[in-house]
Amino acid sequence: MKGFKLGMSEVDRAYDSIVTYWADHGYGPTLREIKEIAGLSSTSVCSTVVRKLVKAGRLMVELESARTLRPTNYGSTWKQGRAVR
Repeated sequence: MKGFKLGMSEVDRAYDSIVTYWADHGYGPTLREIKEIAGLSSTSVCSTVVRKLVKAGRLMVELESARTLRPTNYGSTWKQGRAVR
């Protein structure tokens, strides 16, 4: 969890990880990459956290496609808040 503020929630750590990954690579990270970067305990926890971010409107995702997680402030034609499987 290098680089995260003390006391940050799992949701905030995951969101910051996704934003940083987008800025560095130009596409979204996998759940395993988010898990590693944010220091989450499992990909299951990561999936739950990502669902919360999508439901809250902080992330967008295109189903059936890899690496499509996108912070809503990066712009897209995808519908905001789509469910993640």
